[in-house]
Amino acid sequence: MQQQKNKWHSSVRELPVVAGLIMGIAIVSTWGLLGAGQTVQQAPQRPASTATPQVTPYPAWADGTQPDHMVPGKPWESAYQPDGWPSQRQLSYVKQIQQYHPALYAQWGKRLNQALTNKKLDRRTEMLIAAATASMVFWARPVVEYYIDLAFEAGSNTKEIMAALNGGSEPTEHSLHDGLGALWHVVHTRQKAGKPTPLEGPPLTEKDLIPGQDWTPVKLSYQLPHPRPHDLSRWKYDPVGEEIERRENAERRKLQLRQHMPVRLIELIWTASDMAVVRWPHPLLDNHLNQGLSRGSNLQEFVEVMMVAAELVQGAADSNVAGRRVPTGPEILVHGLQGLSRVVAERDKAGFKSPAEYGEGFTKKMY
Repeated sequence: MQQQKNKWHSSVRELPVVAGLIMGIAIVSTWGLLGAGQTVQQAPQRPASTATPQVTPYPAWADGTQPDHMVPGKPWESAYQPDGWPSQRQLSYVKQIQQYHPALYAQWGKRLNQALTNKKLDRRTEMLIAAATASMVFWARPVVEYYIDLAFEAGSNTKEIMAALNGGSEPTEHSLHDGLGALWHVVHTRQKAGKPTPLEGPPLTEKDLIPGQDWTPVKLSYQLPHPRPHDLSRWKYDPVGEEIERRENAERRKLQLRQHMPVRLIELIWTASDMAVVRWPHPLLDNHLNQGLSRGSNLQEFVEVMMVAAELVQGAADSNVAGRRVPTGPEILVHGLQGLSRVVAERDKAGFKSPAEYGEGFTKKMY
């Protein structure tokens, strides 16, 4: 019993010592934390970095896997391949138009066959149209990358390719997701291989910037109704938004920002997507055909663009679950050629010339 009491008294005597040690440790720890806090508060704030963020050259999906990419030198087998012109598809398209649309073939057969045997559509224009249209129809990523790579090879540049991807009748967040993503990958792949990826090209010339044809007074049926109801809706129901946009456009004109794509090419991309992707009817398709003829293009170039676009969109739905379902090549060609027939007839009636061959396109505003 006495031994237990001695042990208890001994423990009581030791309590102050232990408590003191614990308090000392707590004070030191607290002082350290306060000191660290003061250090953080007193450290000078670094200015925000203006450098380009360091990102992975080849972005991965959320699960860490890579999206499918182009294999250089190995084009997608079922995609449109410019080096295989004319393809069996193209030969069959012309043959079917001859057989099932004799009146249309009588008007355009010579130009269709000329396109088969002596296509003059320049490679740079062709690949920019191909890249833009392929992204809008949601071809698999390797195909979009293939056309962008060929556009660089043909002498294009990054900003011109971006303008093409943003052009046409239906660029969307989805098409730009794939199109601009493809551009990012191609640029880094080419740079790694030591190939050129210029940011901009030389300044555009006067013939590249011909203003659009005037709509006042109205001389062509596809200029009606004028103004368009969708414009009237914006002006009437959202005047504040329209005023903001008007001021923005005015400020952009003051800055004299460079345009990176010839206006003729803008109309060609619109036409390709109008007829092959969304199948716009008269008057929207006709308007871009007319504007293209007034801004430097010609009938033969339009026929060749139509033939390229008709084949280009075939197979997109086989390559990608999101790929657009499109009409057959002959149906697309018939739709485009019928529009071109209407436009030529209207222009003839109004006394406007329709440049027919390469080299005959306008170099300044005529109408």
